[in-house]
Amino acid sequence: MIYKIVIILVFYFLAACNNPVKVPGENQKYFETNKYFLNEAAMLQLKNAAIVKTFIKNDSTETIRSEKVDWKTELLPFLQINLHKPALVNSFSIDTITEANKTLIQYVAKDSTLELRDLKIYLSEAKVDSLFGVMKSSNLYYNAVDTIAYFGNGNYRISVWNKPRIGKEVRFVLVGSSNLGNTD
Repeated sequence: MIYKIVIILVFYFLAACNNPVKVPGENQKYFETNKYFLNEAAMLQLKNAAIVKTFIKNDSTETIRSEKVDWKTELLPFLQINLHKPALVNSFSIDTITEANKTLIQYVAKDSTLELRDLKIYLSEAKVDSLFGVMKSSNLYYNAVDTIAYFGNGNYRISVWNKPRIGKEVRFVLVGSSNLGNTD
């Protein structure tokens, strides 16, 4: 019985890895970021991809290597970019530029109170090549700007800037590199 369940799960993960993420067309307003990152996490989990994470703050650098990675948790900052949330309907202006087999889809927030301000998705032959996002938040206590970049196969960069109204600003960068490299 367990053997059958394992086989079904393997087929599910393989099917998830082979399903291309749809580029927005006439029937679909926003790119399926959530589906894309769930597929990435499933593929990386299936391939048992390891990760090297480098944390850079000021002049200090710390690097750790993890062999057993929960990729859904690792890609959580990217999974949280879900353009299909009901609250985000009609919240972004969309610009698409296509030249030969390259496409750039850019989402710019219409409202300055949205945390996600800018999202650029670069596609090559209808497959995601890279993704860049800028998140901003501000309140009575702090201003923050986070930039995220994803380069495929579990390779990413997250930069954080946080300036409290009282105290020192905080800046750091987290770089994640999987052992799969930048290409399939």
